[in-house]
Amino acid sequence: MYATLGGLIKDFRLQKNISQLEIAFALGWKEPSRLSRIEQGRVGRPKRELINRIMNAMKLSYQERNNLLYAGGYLPEDIELADIRKTLKKTMADWPYPLVAYDAAWRIVDFNNPAAAVYKFDKTIGRDPRKAQTNLIEFIFHPANPQNKHLQDVEEKNRHGLLKSILIQFLHATRASTQEKWYKALIQQMMGNKLFNKLWKEVQGASLPQNMVHRSDDVAVHPGDPKKRLIFTSFTMALMDNPRFFLIYSTPADEPTMRFF
Repeated sequence: MYATLGGLIKDFRLQKNISQLEIAFALGWKEPSRLSRIEQGRVGRPKRELINRIMNAMKLSYQERNNLLYAGGYLPEDIELADIRKTLKKTMADWPYPLVAYDAAWRIVDFNNPAAAVYKFDKTIGRDPRKAQTNLIEFIFHPANPQNKHLQDVEEKNRHGLLKSILIQFLHATRASTQEKWYKALIQQMMGNKLFNKLWKEVQGASLPQNMVHRSDDVAVHPGDPKKRLIFTSFTMALMDNPRFFLIYSTPADEPTMRFF
């Protein structure tokens, strides 16, 4: 991960025809050896403050900055989370079906009213997941999540299959973050969840299918009647100018679900 970060710094620097010495002087350094070690991946991950200064020295664009922060595994800070919510405000309001945003650490960033109506985020975890920075994995496996209750035998089997697919994607999406504090804390917390513990062990070593697309078919418990189901097709995509954030768009997959909205 760090070599990728250093390599991207070097790529941007060369693209902009800026020498290591110029950046070193802009940072107040007398010579460029420290920057050279960062580019070569010979040091630990630099602090976010230093990366900010390097990005400023290179005058990186918004998208370039986010690509670099993503490569380095830097989590979005509170001010960035607030900004992305403002950016997504219209998108959230305009999408008529469930829409959920999460970041590279799989923290729930935002969701629209249809998603709140179907998934009952606040009721499930007892707090606003946006303010609490609740991890999507924590919510998905939460015992109070209606999607894990009221299931018949076949439905439960299908649900567990979907959860295993999500865990495989999580494993591969976060494979560079396994030594991060947030990752270790999350897994330690989730190991106390019986369902997570069971499925987590089953997916260890599983490969991400080459033909896997960021699409899934999901069956949700009807919020007004536990005996009824809402059926969705969901698509996950990263924001074009900020790969540290992702959106899960859901669309009705049958007529009864369409009528619910």
